[in-house]
Amino acid sequence: MTGRPPKEGVALRTGAAIADPAGPPAKRRPDIDLSQCSKCQGCEALCPEVFCLGPGGYMEVADRDEYPEAAIDEAIAKCPEDCLTWLNTETTT
Repeated sequence: MTGRPPKEGVALRTGAAIADPAGPPAKRRPDIDLSQCSKCQGCEALCPEVFCLGPGGYMEVADRDEYPEAAIDEAIAKCPEDCLTWLNTETTT
């Protein structure tokens, strides 16, 4: 690096992105489209700390402050019904 600050929006050589001046990214929460879900429980097998078959017989998402993104991204990619997504949630300050 040259000692000059990088331009806004340019990634550093370390791979870290420059902070967005608009503020931190919105919190995300996994979501299940129950109308598409076949209850195969593949998401639960990949990420049991987040997904489970609830007492009503439907897949559920646990309420957590933070979610393991890599495990959820894998569950989303491997879902045979394509019913898992991320939802942006509002944060209160």
